[in-house]
Amino acid sequence: MSHGLRAAWSEPLISEDGAVLGTFAMYYGEPRVPDTSDLEMIEAAGHIAGIAIQMERSQAALRESEEWLRLAIQAGKMYAYEWDATADVLIRSPEYVNVLPATEPRTLTHQQAMEKIHPDDRPKFVAAAARRSRENPTVDVTYRMLFPGKSPIWVKSSGRAFFDEEGRMLRIVGIVADITDQKLAEEALRTSEERLRLAQKVAGVGTFEWDIRTGVNTWTEEMESMYGLPPGVFERTRTAFENLVHPDDRAEVTKLVDKTLKTGHPTAGEWRVIWPDGSVHWIAGRWQALMGDSGEPSRVVGVNIDVTERKRAEDAVRESEMRYRRIVETTNEGVWLLDSNFYTSYVNQQMAEMLGYEPKEMIGRSVLDFYFPEDVERKKEVLSQRRQGLREQIEERLRRKDGSELWVRIAATPVFRDDGEFDGSFAMESDITQRKRAEETLRQSEEKFRSVFRDAGVGMIIVSPEGRFLAANRTFCESLGYTEEELREKTVESLTFHEDWPAFSRKLREALTEGRGFQNFEKRCLHKSGRIVYTDSSTSLIRDAEGAPQCFVGEVLDITKRKQAEEALSDMTRKLVEAQELERARIARELHDDINQRLAVLAIEVDRLRGRNDLPREVQGNLLELQKLTGDISSRVYALSHEMHSSTLDALGLARGMKGWCKEFGARQGMEINFKSNGLPKLSQDISLCLFRVVQEALQNATKHSSAKGIEVQLAENAGEIHVVVSDSGKGFDIEAARRNGGLGLTSMQERVRLIGGTLEIDSKPPAGTTIRVCVPFKVNRVQE
Repeated sequence: MSHGLRAAWSEPLISEDGAVLGTFAMYYGEPRVPDTSDLEMIEAAGHIAGIAIQMERSQAALRESEEWLRLAIQAGKMYAYEWDATADVLIRSPEYVNVLPATEPRTLTHQQAMEKIHPDDRPKFVAAAARRSRENPTVDVTYRMLFPGKSPIWVKSSGRAFFDEEGRMLRIVGIVADITDQKLAEEALRTSEERLRLAQKVAGVGTFEWDIRTGVNTWTEEMESMYGLPPGVFERTRTAFENLVHPDDRAEVTKLVDKTLKTGHPTAGEWRVIWPDGSVHWIAGRWQALMGDSGEPSRVVGVNIDVTERKRAEDAVRESEMRYRRIVETTNEGVWLLDSNFYTSYVNQQMAEMLGYEPKEMIGRSVLDFYFPEDVERKKEVLSQRRQGLREQIEERLRRKDGSELWVRIAATPVFRDDGEFDGSFAMESDITQRKRAEETLRQSEEKFRSVFRDAGVGMIIVSPEGRFLAANRTFCESLGYTEEELREKTVESLTFHEDWPAFSRKLREALTEGRGFQNFEKRCLHKSGRIVYTDSSTSLIRDAEGAPQCFVGEVLDITKRKQAEEALSDMTRKLVEAQELERARIARELHDDINQRLAVLAIEVDRLRGRNDLPREVQGNLLELQKLTGDISSRVYALSHEMHSSTLDALGLARGMKGWCKEFGARQGMEINFKSNGLPKLSQDISLCLFRVVQEALQNATKHSSAKGIEVQLAENAGEIHVVVSDSGKGFDIEAARRNGGLGLTSMQERVRLIGGTLEIDSKPPAGTTIRVCVPFKVNRVQE
């Protein structure tokens, strides 16, 4: 070598069959210690050596594929061709006689070949040819060829163009295949399908085919029409179909579909659907699963028909028949008919249930069978008077099937025939057993309440509407260190921590105004010793007969230990979040300052190698692809480092930092993100970072799961609170199911917001989209971001 270059290392290039293709060597100038650049060049050189070996393997594979192609051409109705663009000579392979008439020449010009193409297909052929370029050298086109005295021949041409370094086309090599039989079959199939569609339209029948492997459920227009959908709107999935079924019928339809998939037997069912205009329609369906060779269902085919009119007619007949019975059966009163001998001729369901029987068990039995023995003689006297026309309204007891008492209020009327003969009686009966028992219970309730109140294991208190203690049990007194006598001298306000009293006072006033108690209000109380006791209070408002408030009866739980545990957990969570943010920042710096810089150096070195004139054109092309790939990786690494730790958040503040990140994220995802914000006060770093991470998580979840084309992000300050709203119009999700599955995204957002004293609400219902609302209180500092 000249210029004092020395060989650094060399490596023989060996093909798969062991032949030596050449030697690859690296050289350098004066001896020196290799730096990072030298090592990267050596790595790139090794990559080039691998490319050379791969090229030799590709050539061997190409020779093998050409042999297979030759055999395929000989076996099928196809031929190869080559067009020399410079000489305008098109040569067909000998197999062209398997496709074209034997009178056709093997060699011809481009214009002669164009004259054989059907006039209607020439514009398509010309347009396809115009799309060829160095970047897109391969083009496929289907067209017809015309020959005197013969039917048109459908062919598919697949050709690859080759260009010189200036981009001029040199030649085209390709294959022409006869697809006439395929086209004729497709036309026959279209004709058959059109006849079927016409028949279905006339008969009002819709058909569907569900491919189990791909999940695609294909409906005819008639199917979509009977579900109230415009043509082409159906989303073609099982879930989309089930969502159209009436909610009350959905479980049964799902069960029928699952049964079909399991057994493969023909299945039928009927269900309701709700159209977009709110009207309800009935659908009858029949379908069957077709099993594959493995015994598993491969697809399901079936038909649907709208049976709404039939159902309406059936409902009208049924309604007419049941109208009278409905009046009797739906009343809260029991109905009891007795014949002239006081045997039961009819009872409604309510009457039978009162006595613990089925109606048929009572028919034909004497009314005396349903009284206690000690009451039978008295009842006989009453019945004898009813024969004389006695009407009565009384309260009496009956005997249930299980022997227990049933107290009823009876309004009984005798029934007479036209000739005046007694024909039985009709009675309406109301169950007053509970009232009777309540009257008895009421006499004992006050003592029972006192016993429960005193001995309860939780704190119990009675407080006047003005907030003075009237009574307190032992548990409550022990939790605050007072005796009951001492508490009677105090008020609720005096025992409530001063910062919590305004909110608790409002809660008490609301309870008095609305006339009801409240549940689970947490507040701090003051122990007699002065320490803080955390409590959870629930109350009931007791009122007198006129509705005026008498007192509050409250249950007070000591939750101090739980609060201490929550605070310890919050502290641990806060430390975990801080550690996570530090690690994210470290990784972001590593990606940006080290990995991305290395990628940039690699891109520069690859570009320098591309500038060498002694490299084959194929190698230069591979280097160009490598350079593009390196640039793409560098862009993704930069975006990832920016996502993990946004420097603009520290430099520009929350509003500008969030807006910039939304713009970058939307551009990467190909999604429109509409960001809105009003002027914000200067926020602390923990609030800014929390809200930034919540928006990041919400947008990433939306892009993965919502299928929405656009997202709205709103950031605003109002009355000492920061509000963030992220909403999309996507398909939504089941929040409870997501929480049960233990998704870290929702948990992370909730924990972050909780740590800064904020609240997070998620509103999502498939398929109505998702809205996430965050509210964080802060101390106002009017320095604008």
